[in-house]
Amino acid sequence: MKKRTIIILLILASVAGTLIGTMATLTAYGRKDHTVSVVAGSGDEKMNAIWSLINHNYVDNIDSDTVMDRIYESILSTLDPHSNYLTAKQIRKESEQMRGNFEGVGIVLRMIHDTVCVSQLMSGGPSEKSGIMAGDRIMKVDGIPVTGVKMPSDSVVALLRGPRRSVADIEVYRYSDQRIHSYRVKRGIIATPSLEYSGMLDKTTGYIRLSRFGETTHDEFCDATRSLKSQGMKRMVLDLRGNGGGLLSAAIDICDELLPGRELIVYTEGAHQQRKDARSTPGGLFAEGDLIVMTDEYSASASEIVSGAVQDNDRGIIVGRRTFGKGLVQQQYPLPDGSAVLLTIARYYTPSGRCIQRPYDRGTDQYYTEFLNHVMEEYIDADTVLS
Repeated sequence: MKKRTIIILLILASVAGTLIGTMATLTAYGRKDHTVSVVAGSGDEKMNAIWSLINHNYVDNIDSDTVMDRIYESILSTLDPHSNYLTAKQIRKESEQMRGNFEGVGIVLRMIHDTVCVSQLMSGGPSEKSGIMAGDRIMKVDGIPVTGVKMPSDSVVALLRGPRRSVADIEVYRYSDQRIHSYRVKRGIIATPSLEYSGMLDKTTGYIRLSRFGETTHDEFCDATRSLKSQGMKRMVLDLRGNGGGLLSAAIDICDELLPGRELIVYTEGAHQQRKDARSTPGGLFAEGDLIVMTDEYSASASEIVSGAVQDNDRGIIVGRRTFGKGLVQQQYPLPDGSAVLLTIARYYTPSGRCIQRPYDRGTDQYYTEFLNHVMEEYIDADTVLS
């Protein structure tokens, strides 16, 4: 396979993973819970007529819930690329990501055909403490076979997760001694920090890498900054490459630690939303000192708020590739069945008044296709120069 083809395939895989995270980004800036009521009208009568035709005349039996979910998704996708319908299951998953923890046994799974393997153990987690080892093959969970039965990974995860202090009986096969081992693992709270790494690059330069902006990001950032300052940090490198965003409030809190008092961080405004400014307060942990923010084409949303505030306030320099270009603010509106509508309610603007949202007037598919083409062009051009 030619080198150019390999690069394109790698980009496609990377973009797919990143854009899913970007589309699912949950923004909570002045968020309030809302309930939604549906008013009957001519549109409802037409929908009922179509639904009746499908139920009584369609060639196959259908899963009505799945069909309706797709209808809701389709309606919202016509508005903009980031308004979305979230099922109750998706809501739980997003909540875990933003919270920075979940309740479970602390195992990273790897599915190999019909075999469930322990790829990694969360350090200090319940499974590691119980004696389960990386490389073990999980045979049963609570007496239910999970290997050799082609069980979907989501179903395996559902068996392993559960309320903290509850117990999971896990049976594993260990290759090193070719024996079956049984463990009773008491579930606990498993941390999934958003700060991937922090450390000193040299005697005066500290480095912090953030993978997303969640509920614990600000605390993690402050702890790391204090630690690095105690080690002599005078210059900070903040790495936001691959960071698809997250909570707008977390991005504002990070900027508050980096900017002097009363500087404009970001403002939001929409047809039904009055302008709302967010400003820094005095006493930021790293309001002085050299600052470098690293970005790439996968840095989106909250990452762009931070880099935009740093750039527009002349607080530091931005290094890397052009960011994704997401300048829309979403609000979550819960529905009675546990699902929710993630609706775009405003645009956000950098301190100089820039709205960095890329055009989406030609539809969601074209929106992401253009992004993918841009990424491929950059990588292909780079490959051409090197060859």
